[in-house]
Order: sequence, then structure tokens, then C-alpha cells
Amino acid sequence: MHADEPSWSLSMLGRWAEKMFELQKAPAKSFAKRIIEPEAALTSIGVNFLGRKKTPKLPMVALDSSVVEMVLYAEDHHVPISSRLLMIRGRLHADALQIPPMERPMFTHDGWIKNFIRGYGLRHRRDTDKG
Repeated sequence: MHADEPSWSLSMLGRWAEKMFELQKAPAKSFAKRIIEPEAALTSIGVNFLGRKKTPKLPMVALDSSVVEMVLYAEDHHVPISSRLLMIRGRLHADALQIPPMERPMFTHDGWIKNFIRGYGLRHRRDTDKG
């Protein structure tokens, strides 16, 4: 409703909710604010992340997106890549995106790479062509 009427105050939204949902009393302004504030954060999250329990921070979304683009480029050009190469590229992209070291994922085989591959539906492929 707030997206439809952005000029409404929090108390007006509370009164609207009281009438609309037949509440005994209107929700407090703080309650309405807790509902509305996450809207901006949710609209900035990509569709791929909406089904996750924990929504990633924007730098992590940018990091994952840049590594996914690299994977897609490599597949299009038939360039073999390894999980080690993905971890190296992940570190380089984290540096380029200026993600603070404390907020970076642990670029390990059992950590980030495993979750990255599973999260994007990627799989290990071996070249079986003995040309």
C-alpha cells in the first residue's frame, strides 16, 4: 500500500490497516515503519536471491554476479576453468569491489566454492573428448 501511496504518513498507514484488516486498534507507527523499511532492501536484491533464508549483502551479490559472468563467458568460449581458478577470481573480484576483509567469504573448497557451485546450479564437468 505504501508503494501505491508514498505520501501517506505512518499513522495514516496504521489507520488504513485498522480499517482494512478490521483490527481493534491501529498498529503503532514503529510497527508500520518496521514493515516498510525493508522494502528498499528487498527491491535491490536480485530475483536469484529472493528464495534464500538469509539475504546476501549487496557487495556479495556483486561478487557472485561477476564470478558467474566469468563462468558463463568461459563456457561460451569453451575455456576450461577449475574450482581453484574460481577461488582466485573470487579473491580478485573481492579486491576490485573493495569488499572489506572481514566481510569477505572464506575462499575455500569446502566453503565458498561449494556453496557457490550449489547456489547457482553449476556442476563439475570433465572434458571427456580425447581429441
